[in-house]
Amino acid sequence: MTAYLIIGFFTFSPAQVLNKNTADSLIQILLTENLTDTTRYTVAMEVADHTTAPQLSLKYAQEALSIANKLKSPLWQGAAWLNIGKSYRKQGRSEEALEAILISITNYQLANSNLGVSSGYLTLGDLYARQDNFSQAFQYYNQSIDIFREEKDTVRLATALLNVSEVYQENTQYDSAMLLLQEARNWFEMMGFEVGMAYAIGNSGIVNTYQHQYEVGEEKLKQAIEILQQAGEHYAIAQYQLSIAEIYQERGKITEAIEYAQQSWSVAKQDGLLEQMRNASERLSLLYAEQGSYQEAYRQQSLYRTLKDSINN
Repeated sequence: MTAYLIIGFFTFSPAQVLNKNTADSLIQILLTENLTDTTRYTVAMEVADHTTAPQLSLKYAQEALSIANKLKSPLWQGAAWLNIGKSYRKQGRSEEALEAILISITNYQLANSNLGVSSGYLTLGDLYARQDNFSQAFQYYNQSIDIFREEKDTVRLATALLNVSEVYQENTQYDSAMLLLQEARNWFEMMGFEVGMAYAIGNSGIVNTYQHQYEVGEEKLKQAIEILQQAGEHYAIAQYQLSIAEIYQERGKITEAIEYAQQSWSVAKQDGLLEQMRNASERLSLLYAEQGSYQEAYRQQSLYRTLKDSINN
């Protein structure tokens, strides 16, 4: 499973790098300074965009929504609801995410914002892809790509190309997936957006592993992790560490595979990323069983089931 790049609609610029230090600084501004409603909304949305923790993102997106409701701005309401939906999705709360994204799209339509509507379609595509509903995901991804091309919004176009590549990957159309990832990487590189480039590199590494090109895939995944660690982008790091664990398992290096799966679990737990914690537990259960550590395999299997039930519920 590849990693999905999520960008903010309202506050994003290619020069921004998502990291905890930026979010902490912005939170201090909210806590200590007397701000106008407009400024408080903007800063709260910046926090929601910059933080790597979905709980914090949700908290400040909801604060921004309260201000947008007070100011009766459909555009700002749409942006806040979109961040709320993204936060729910990263927490594995799919039904709440779907409701928030649909409300966001409605508000963007009221504000006559084509880019906003397209951002909503892109996020819907991510949500359906995470549920393995690739026909729905493909439909919304293509709608978003058409609008981004028309509006010449290269950042979000590259993001949509990056994310839709998984639909081709899941349908074993690896060459098509690679073409989309290369186009996305070219756009990100042209804009100097290193986080986007890291996602494109890492996701292409995952496609390489599906093609049994394990050494190339491992090299790309480690390159992506190195870039993303500087940005504190834990969601993608956890995904890529787990992919490396799978590579080592395929090559019979069980000890190394367990090490990377444990790292993935720890990184995911740090930000409360339930889907990644679930996936890491499932992988660890298989690895420990293969190693002959059946008690630990059982413990990980039980943890996997608990997390799976929590997400489903």
